[in-house]
Amino acid sequence: MVKKKRRAKAVSAEIPSVPTQEQVEQPPIQLPTRRRRKLSPDPSEVHDPKRSSSKDITLSTPAEGRTSSEEPAPEQPQSLAPFIYEPLRRDVDSIRVLALLPRDPSSLIICCTLSPVAFGDKPEYEALSYTWGEATTPHTIFINDIEVPVRDNLYWALAYLRREEPRKLWIDALCIDQSSQEDKEYQIRLMDYIYTRAETVLIWLGKYPAENPPWTLTKGSNKKDRGNWMEWYTVLRRWVCENPYWRRLWIIQEIGLARSLVVHISRQSLEWEDFIEELCLEKQSPSFLTVYPGALLIQKLRSKRMTRNFNSNHLETLLEDFQEAECAEARDKIYGLLGFASDCLLESIEVDYQKSRFQLYAEVVDFFNRRQHFKDQEWNAVDRSMKMVRFSQLVSKCLMSPAVPEAPSFYTGPLIVEATGAFVDEIRHLGPTYKEMMSSSAANKKFKISIHECCPDATRAVWLREAYEAYMRQSRGKSSSILRV
Repeated sequence: MVKKKRRAKAVSAEIPSVPTQEQVEQPPIQLPTRRRRKLSPDPSEVHDPKRSSSKDITLSTPAEGRTSSEEPAPEQPQSLAPFIYEPLRRDVDSIRVLALLPRDPSSLIICCTLSPVAFGDKPEYEALSYTWGEATTPHTIFINDIEVPVRDNLYWALAYLRREEPRKLWIDALCIDQSSQEDKEYQIRLMDYIYTRAETVLIWLGKYPAENPPWTLTKGSNKKDRGNWMEWYTVLRRWVCENPYWRRLWIIQEIGLARSLVVHISRQSLEWEDFIEELCLEKQSPSFLTVYPGALLIQKLRSKRMTRNFNSNHLETLLEDFQEAECAEARDKIYGLLGFASDCLLESIEVDYQKSRFQLYAEVVDFFNRRQHFKDQEWNAVDRSMKMVRFSQLVSKCLMSPAVPEAPSFYTGPLIVEATGAFVDEIRHLGPTYKEMMSSSAANKKFKISIHECCPDATRAVWLREAYEAYMRQSRGKSSSILRV
C-alpha cells in the first residue's frame, strides 16, 4: 500500500543558485499541483537491446539533461510548494543527513527523509560529489512526504544509488537550504569537515549513454578479452575524460579530503585508485593529454589527494594549478579552496557572499602579504614585491573575470600593501612580431637598422644582429607558441 503524500500549502517554488556547485540562473521550476506528473522510469525498468550496440551510442555529458526515446517527456508543469527546512543548531557544528529509502516494488517514486544531526553525535553518512547540470526536465522526489523538484543528474544518481536498506547521504542541493544565504554560508564554512567526516565520497559521473554496455567497472575484468573490449575501452575512456565533472572547482576539496572514494557510472562502481588504473589514466603521453585535458585534471586531483597531509597545498599553489576550474559564482574561486588550502586556518578568510569581488580580492592579497610562509622566505625586498605583484595578478584573474561584470565599488578598508620596486633597464625599441618576422621583408630590414640606432656599441650591435639571425633560423617551420626569446 502506497502511503499518500502530503503537499504544503504554498504555491511557488524555485531552485536558486548555490555557491557549492554550478550556479546557472534558471527560471522558477514549476511542477503539477492538481495531478502527479508522469515520473521518469526506474533505471532497472528501462531496457532496449538496440542501445547496447556501439554504433548507436551518442556520447553526451551527464549534465545535458538529454531525454532518450525510453524516457517520456515531462508534462507541462505547474508550481509545487517549497520544502521547509528544519533549522540547524549553531551552538554546535551540525548538518542535515538525507536517508535514501529502498525502492518500493509497487512504485517508481524515490522517497527520502531529511533530519538535522550534530557532528558530536558521530553521524555515519556518505557524501555525494557530482555536477548539478541544467535545471531542465526536472523530476520530483519525496522528502519527509513532501514532493520536491530535483534536477536530472541528481535524480538518476538517487535512482541508481538506492539499496535494499536505507542509505544515509549528504547532498548539498538537498541538505542545504538553498533559499537561505545564511544557511549556505554556514554549511560552506563546514564543507571541508563534511567531506572529511564522510565514510565515503561517492563520485557520480552520470548515467552512461548505453543502458547495457559490455564493460564492467571491476578491477582487471576489462583486460580479459582485449580484442572485443578495446573499442569499448576507447569509447568509455573518452566519455570519462570529457565528462564536465572534472572541470568543477568544488571537487578539488571533495576528492582531496575524502577518506575513501568510489566512482559511480550508472549502476556500476569502482574504487578511485582502481578506477584510474583500469582506465590507464595515471600516466599518459602529452599528445593524449592535449586531446583529452580531462585526463590531466584527473592526474592533478590524484596528486593533490596523495599530498593532502603535506604542508605544500597553499592557496597560492591551488589557485595556480586550478585557475581554469569552473564555478558559476566568481567568489567560489577562493571560497571553494579554503577548506583544502594548508595555509588557510580558521577565519583566515571569512566566507561572506555580501562582500564584493574587489573586497575579497583585497582581503586575499592582504592575507598573502601577512602569511608567515611568505615572510620566512629568504628573498630580498624586490623579489618579495615581485611575488606579491604576481600573486595579486593571479587573484585578479580568478575573481575579476570580464565574463562576470561587477558594478563599480570602492573599498574603504584600511588594507594598504606596499611594494618595493627597482629600476632594471629601459625599453628603447620594440621589434617586429613573429608574424611580421616570417612574412615581411620591410619589417626585418627596419629592425636591423634600429639595432644600430639604439645600440651605439658596435660590438654589441653586431652580437644582437647575429642573435637575431640565429633566432630566424630556429623559427623556420615552427609554431610561435613553442618559441621563446
